[in-house]
Amino acid sequence: MRAVIKRCVQGEIDAVYQLGHPVGFRNQIYAGEIAVCQPLYDPAGEVAALKQLVAVYPPRMRRALIDKHLFDAQFEIEIAAGPAARGDIAYVGQCLGRAAGFMVLVLYALNQRWFLNEKNAFIESHGFAMCPSNFHRGVEEVLAEPGRTTSQLTRSVAALCAAASELRSYCDSQYPPDRSGEGNQEFAGQLASRFGLKS
Repeated sequence: MRAVIKRCVQGEIDAVYQLGHPVGFRNQIYAGEIAVCQPLYDPAGEVAALKQLVAVYPPRMRRALIDKHLFDAQFEIEIAAGPAARGDIAYVGQCLGRAAGFMVLVLYALNQRWFLNEKNAFIESHGFAMCPSNFHRGVEEVLAEPGRTTSQLTRSVAALCAAASELRSYCDSQYPPDRSGEGNQEFAGQLASRFGLKS
């Protein structure tokens, strides 16, 4: 667990497939559980030491989560456009649901809130201070009735695409991305180290 939390703190986020987790079981859950837990017995101070790692919301993790999941949401929405035009209700519904889940993850990171589980996450995010004003209503309208016809499905894809675009603009205004290039250089260095390349 210590290794996973340290990776989160450094902005190294990932997920694995797991039943019951529509957007995957995310390694940030471990960091969140340690941050919010109340240990009943910790004689060696192991939990206390882990809590020190997440005493504040890790800024690198926040940046990584926002950047990655804005991309993930956009990808899921755009890849649904073709199937929507063909009337593939099941595929479109799955893509739109996952896209909504990724956007909720963005809201958690933006608000520096610990994400523990998909259940009730969308509902809880209603109360977040930092959120586009019409985000939840727009997502609810799409997911409640994505449509049966090609035109209805296409409209739903377009509506969620607009919500994702608005969320990206909102994030840029509230938490501007690093334009200095330092983040890209660091990422390039990590890739070089991982694959034995010269950075």
